Amino acid sequence: MDNKLFFRLQKLRDDLRLTLALSGVGAGVCDDETLKRIAEVVPETSEELMMVKGVNSAFITKFGVEILDCIKTYKSEVLNERELSGHNLAVIEKIENSLKDRLLGGSYITKSQSALIINGTDEIINLFYDKGSIKYNRRTDENFEDRYNQFIKLIKLVDAKKFESGKNELYLGFSVVKGGICGGVLNCYAPLVLVPIKIMLNYNEIKVIKDEKRNILCNSLINALLGISQNAVYKFDKKLGFAELIADIENYYKTLGMKFVENGGYTGFSMQNEVLIDVYDSSLVDILLELQKIKKSKKINKLTDIILGAEPNTSEYISNHTSYYINFPTIECKRVLEQYEENDILAVNSLMGSDYVDTITNVLADNVCKGKNCIVVAKNDLELEKVYSALQSYNKYAVKLFGENCRESFKKQFFDCVEDCVGVENKKNDIFGLDDRMRDIEKDFLNLDQNMFGNSEFASCIKNASLYDSLYLLQGLKEKDEDVENLIAEQGAEIKLVEILNIKRRFENSDYLNKVLRAEEMDRMFPWLKYFKKDLTKKELAEINEFCGAKNHSNKKLIKQFVEKYFINNEFVKFIIENPDKLINSLIGLNDYNELMVELSLLSVTERKFISSVYDTKKLLEVNNIDACRMVIECFLRGVLKRIEGENAESVKTINEYNVLLEEYKALTNKKTVQCRELLVQRLKQSLKDNLVYSKRFKAMQDSINGSDYNLFEMLTKFRLELFDGFKIWFVNLDKVRELPIIANMFDLCIVLQSADIFAYESVGLGIRSKKLIAVADSEQNVRRSENLLTDKNFKLVEPYELTLFDNVSDFGEVIDLCLNNRHKNKVLFDFTNYAFYDGRCKDYNIGGYNGNAVVCINTAGRFDDGINPTEARKVISILKTVLAKGSNKSIVVATFTNAQKYEIIKQINLLSELDAEFTKRLDVYLKKSGSNGVEDLVKTAYELMGVTKELVIFSTVISVNKYRQIEGRDIFDFAGSKALLNLVLTSAINKMIVVTSVEPDDVTKCVGGTLPLQLFATFLSVCKACGDNNVTTIENILNMLKTLTVNNSVGGLIDDLKELLLQNNLNAKVVDNRIIVNDKIIVELESVAKENCSDAIERDLFLPIMLEKTGLRYYKIFDTLLIEDLNLQIEKIKNLSR
Repeated sequence: MDNKLFFRLQKLRDDLRLTLALSGVGAGVCDDETLKRIAEVVPETSEELMMVKGVNSAFITKFGVEILDCIKTYKSEVLNERELSGHNLAVIEKIENSLKDRLLGGSYITKSQSALIINGTDEIINLFYDKGSIKYNRRTDENFEDRYNQFIKLIKLVDAKKFESGKNELYLGFSVVKGGICGGVLNCYAPLVLVPIKIMLNYNEIKVIKDEKRNILCNSLINALLGISQNAVYKFDKKLGFAELIADIENYYKTLGMKFVENGGYTGFSMQNEVLIDVYDSSLVDILLELQKIKKSKKINKLTDIILGAEPNTSEYISNHTSYYINFPTIECKRVLEQYEENDILAVNSLMGSDYVDTITNVLADNVCKGKNCIVVAKNDLELEKVYSALQSYNKYAVKLFGENCRESFKKQFFDCVEDCVGVENKKNDIFGLDDRMRDIEKDFLNLDQNMFGNSEFASCIKNASLYDSLYLLQGLKEKDEDVENLIAEQGAEIKLVEILNIKRRFENSDYLNKVLRAEEMDRMFPWLKYFKKDLTKKELAEINEFCGAKNHSNKKLIKQFVEKYFINNEFVKFIIENPDKLINSLIGLNDYNELMVELSLLSVTERKFISSVYDTKKLLEVNNIDACRMVIECFLRGVLKRIEGENAESVKTINEYNVLLEEYKALTNKKTVQCRELLVQRLKQSLKDNLVYSKRFKAMQDSINGSDYNLFEMLTKFRLELFDGFKIWFVNLDKVRELPIIANMFDLCIVLQSADIFAYESVGLGIRSKKLIAVADSEQNVRRSENLLTDKNFKLVEPYELTLFDNVSDFGEVIDLCLNNRHKNKVLFDFTNYAFYDGRCKDYNIGGYNGNAVVCINTAGRFDDGINPTEARKVISILKTVLAKGSNKSIVVATFTNAQKYEIIKQINLLSELDAEFTKRLDVYLKKSGSNGVEDLVKTAYELMGVTKELVIFSTVISVNKYRQIEGRDIFDFAGSKALLNLVLTSAINKMIVVTSVEPDDVTKCVGGTLPLQLFATFLSVCKACGDNNVTTIENILNMLKTLTVNNSVGGLIDDLKELLLQNNLNAKVVDNRIIVNDKIIVELESVAKENCSDAIERDLFLPIMLEKTGLRYYKIFDTLLIEDLNLQIEKIKNLSR
């Protein structure tokens, strides 16, 4: 329910009541429950308003106009829903014209160069009725090799279109017509019916069969141009011969108004006795038809502005501080839950294919728990299946409009959910209370972070003291006088910590310390000398020397005259006159005194205070200068720390209770997760109950779905108010989205998966249907952006709608990186990819070192020829045969850069299958276990690896080097998208990669004018070679070089110091990612180092430790501030944990 609309309706209701009361009618209007239902449904017409429970015809007669006007105003002011005009209309028409240009020159109208022509025979009819096939055999077809190459060429085009549209666009074009269209302006040679097919290539056979997973289509472009309905698709419900079937189709289209004449012409069409196998870009037609519907609806919203490139007028939302989640959230997930609530658009950047599934399922749960509906969209059904499956038992309440037989699955789901939602159990929960306590803990750590790393004196406890400084300062002397220590500590309590540390550094030189203490001693022995006359003349110096050399100083009158002449305001006059010997002794050392007093004068007030305390301590405890100095520093420090501790009691408490707070936060999060799961089920069921079961049209819905003419998408349009509010979660393939009704803002939230695969012009309809949008993708695997912007030789600035949806959302909205790697176990590949492509932003909590066997590199010395390296292809097959022979259950993919190499490898696999029955058997077993549809699923180009991860990747690099040491095939790396393609290959490997290549690293690095992707590839080959030699040192050196280019690491000294301290205590300690692993059981981390790695306090002190403990190790944090307990005690705690 939209709360803002509900409040507006409440105000309107109250105003109407007042108006009625003033007119003497005094009648009621409606209750809050009715208003809530209206706010949830958001009706646009009187008919739709009538469907709301609690509304009758009398209500509509009296108040319908005011209610609908209120809703219309709300949509305009708050949702920015308005008429399509101006810039947006011009852009849509521009997109339309571009699509028409592409389509009118394509296979929907004319026979393309890639089309395979097959003469019409009864054999083709078996495709439709008897699951038959069209076959070509190498042994019986003398043109088999040429035909094989033609099919390969066509399949490559299918792959290219699949990358662009996400769909298999391969069809058998049936009932080909020839003639003129649009009054003879266009010559037409194209099929009327498109039958989905699959091509199965074996070495000795080509087989074409019907693809049962896809529907037969009409030629929607011809239908549109001739004004024929898009639902007019010929049904192959009569088993006829080829000629009879063509005649029947002709009669079918005649009834729809299509004119047929002999031999075709400008005035009509003629049927041809052949069929075409070709790629038919149905997605472009679907986009074009949807844009026409949008123009007809004449409505747009805020998201349309963003997609079409207009400056968005974004809304400001009041943050809902409570987020709901059904999986334990990461810190990035927490940020997504906060940000999507506060923004119209949000880009979720899933770095290195970081697992975004839990984050998206949490967003779905949050959305539903707040009473809102959501649609999840992708081109690829596998991406939708990932998130759909991750919902587990909750997905039975989520509509699945992707995959096979959506019509029947929705029918079953409808009745199952209706039956299940009758008994809704509303349990009480304490989610708000749990949230309050969690926020209190978070606030404690935010305050601690501010204190420890801000500009306060508390912060200087960590900023100005290294680990060994604090250890040294807290040890002090073995024999101490507690009373003296306490007295000195009190004297130094008000001194600033930074001054103590400066004192320590200044007086570390023992000679300087002795000199200053000698000055302090002379100042105390001869206090009157400070009043002695300065700047003496030679005559006065001679007179002083004469006075000191006199043998008798009993004449007090002479002494008094001397004192009055050379001393100014001397308070010691009486003492000097009474003790002339002391005066003489002081005057004898006057030169030394004056020099030492210069040193004292250079000291600050605090330093004078310190020297005075050192002198007193030395005399009192009878210790040497150095020991006295160390003791005073320690005592001063203790006094200062005690004062700081008192002033920052809450922060000190947080440090001391860290482990308790961490465990409490974890328990609270787990408890909240459980309660959110219960709440989610309640909300899902209650929504179905309120909007379906209690609907006025529930019986009509049941009759419609049980009817013989049941049409899913017609039903969704007719009962959209009930269905789209009743079912809160919708998973829809992008193609099927275009069949949904075009109603502005019908979804509260739209989540688009792999949005870097979707151009903005493809998603205009998505924007109109949604209030908010989250675009999910990996920015560094965005091949499309690179191609569009950087590979066109006639470079021009692209329009915003020509960019990907992810690019547009990133440009206009907030971007949140998902950085946590929880899939890739190969640390060599992870670190290389992280620092080569992601600037070190990805986080890997899989603790461990580099494994020399992580990557195997094999140089075949093959040659590149027109995208193919046959030698590498044969080696790949040999490796695959060996892997399968071992009976391993590991998931496998063969990856390569070029489409040509992909089909060369497939050809070699098919050839081996013909010759080796054992290989065929093992391959079939593997393909069946992995759920693959054939060899084509086993071998992929880099383009096809988006979202794919396998335990073993066999990578054929294809390129080679000639006798002149020049790279052959280097153009693979000469376009900007090649960096993203290399990234896709490397991130597809979970555990291991076998690299089959024909070049050495030096071959590539010496290549003149090598691009950045090519140089990265060379560096990767160097890592591969080091792995092959099991040279861990070289691996570390190369990866450390990449790290230094991207990460500023200034914390090595502290880590190494702590490591040495642990080793001294007989603990096995090693440094991994700026953390110390102790006895392979405990992760020890210094807070100051953690701060360097992660500035966010909540992530650093709460979420990160929880994630690290998921590795199976215990987590222990040392807050390396001077306020901690004795470091030796910390070491003892670590020892106890390690046991």
